[in-house]
Parts: sequence; structure tokens; C-alpha cells
Amino acid sequence: MKVLVAESNAESRQSLQEALDGWGYQVALVEDPAEAMGTFRKESPPAIVILGTLGSHATAKQLCREVREFGEKPYVYVLLLAPKGESEHILETLEAGADDYLTTPYDQLELKARLRAGKRILDLREELRRAQATIGYQAYHDPLTGLWNRGAIMDALQRELARVRREKAPVGLLMVSIDGLKEINDQYGHMAGDAAIRATARELRASLRPYDALGRYGGEAFVMIVTGCDSRSALKQAERFYGLLKGKAVDISQWGKFVSGKDAALPIHHSIGVVSGTGEHDSETLLRTLESALRKARSEGGNRIETVTPPPPPKKK
Repeated sequence: MKVLVAESNAESRQSLQEALDGWGYQVALVEDPAEAMGTFRKESPPAIVILGTLGSHATAKQLCREVREFGEKPYVYVLLLAPKGESEHILETLEAGADDYLTTPYDQLELKARLRAGKRILDLREELRRAQATIGYQAYHDPLTGLWNRGAIMDALQRELARVRREKAPVGLLMVSIDGLKEINDQYGHMAGDAAIRATARELRASLRPYDALGRYGGEAFVMIVTGCDSRSALKQAERFYGLLKGKAVDISQWGKFVSGKDAALPIHHSIGVVSGTGEHDSETLLRTLESALRKARSEGGNRIETVTPPPPPKKK
């Protein structure tokens, strides 16, 4: 763990470095505030700052404030070293952003204990940050495929409709569905069905344009927002994805019930519904129309593409 010693007194710097080196810390030494802040602009800033004498009390407090206000770097633990009897300075520096203090002259074992406590706090903060990131990811992503979940793709559609409304541009939507997923689950097991869902998600994501969006709508269905596509362009995109998916097989030897060899290569077929609208359409209308297009493809036997034109948007009064 990196520790920055900000101390203008050369003898104190030397003593701190010897102790920290012996405890296995990576040590950086600075003797003025500008040099101290310069270390935080580097790629890998220190995790702990030991803040000693830096010319004046005001300088120490200002450095604490700057550390706390500096960008979105990982949290930095600040340990203040202050002479006994300077209670007011200690309190003001803690209010400015220092985490803890140790009066000087200090006992090395006490310094070691304070640093361990600081490291424990940093570790706990990092665990909390990772947990929050995981929760945030789970809130917007489908756990099976890693794609956006239904709520997230609906939010993306609302944003896209707002954008095309401003720019008076079209927007295309595709709904891709795995044909006969229930039969796959019944015959080969749900693990085989999950494998088919993941395989479809991988193919779609790998061929998605950078400015389009893809999410799992639910069950065996995926929704794609194809930006700037009128009905003709949206159909071309659907044909492109249909061609990429056509003839694909999923190896279910690990998951399928009672299958092996060539029987483990399970062919997967897909139906695609296509719709194109404008910013004057609302999301519910477009999604109802999109589902209607997919139902039409399924009613015709599946493994095909069908389009349905949405009703005209209501006239503005």
C-alpha cells in the first residue's frame, strides 16, 4: 500500500520513512503542499497520507480540502501528526477532511496501529464500492445474458424517442425471439434452453452497431433499437441479423438430457418482428406493434421476419 509522507522537517521525514519501510509500505516523501498535490495527479496516487508539519496550520487544512475535492479518485485516508496542546488545530484539520490524528512525539507502535486501522477502513470502503457497483450492474442488466434488462432497454427507448423527436428522425425496433424455447426446455431441460438464450444474445451483441441498443425483453425475446432506421432500413437490419442467426446450432451435450454426439448440436431458429416509428409515437404503441409483428411471424410458422406498420401518431391540437 502506498503512503505519502507530507512533512517539511527532514529529521521527521527520515524517521517516518525508516518505520514505514520496515512495515512493508511503499513510501513517497514530499516537503511542500504543491508537491503533495502533484502526487494525486499521477496514475496511481497514495492510499494513505501522513500529514505532518507543512509550514502553517492553514496549509495543512488546505491540503486536506484539496485531497477531498480532487476528482473521482479512490478514497484517501489522511492521518494528521500534531504536537500536543494544539487541540484547535487538530479539530479544524479533522473538519477540513483528515480522518484521524496522532500527537507528537508519537509512539511507533501507536503509529503502526493507526495505519492498520486506516488500511482496514480503506479495505471496507473498497468492499462497499464493489458491492454498490454489483448492485448497480444488477439493477440494469439481465443476469443470464449480461445484456440490458427490460427496464433498462425501455429507458433507452424513451431516450431514443426524445432524441429522434428533436431531430425529426425515424427509429427502428426489432424483436428477436427463439422459436420453440418451451419445447427445448421440456425435451432437453432448462439448462439447454438457457444455453440457447445465451448463444442468441452473444450473436446479437457481437453484430450490433456501436450506436444501437440491445436488451432482453423477457423469456426468449430480445429488443433491439436500431437508430435512424426507417421501415426499409429496419427491415434490412432484421435481414442481416436473421442471416447471422440462421443455421446456428447450440452444443447442449453438457446440459441436454440424454443427448450426445451429433444429437447434442441443437439447431436454433428465430422469428423477428420489425417496426419503425418516429419521435411522435409513444413507446407503448411501438412496443405493442412490435409484439404484433412477432406474433405474426410465429403464426406463419416461425423462422421468419414480419413487419407491421404502427398506427399514425395522434395529431397535435
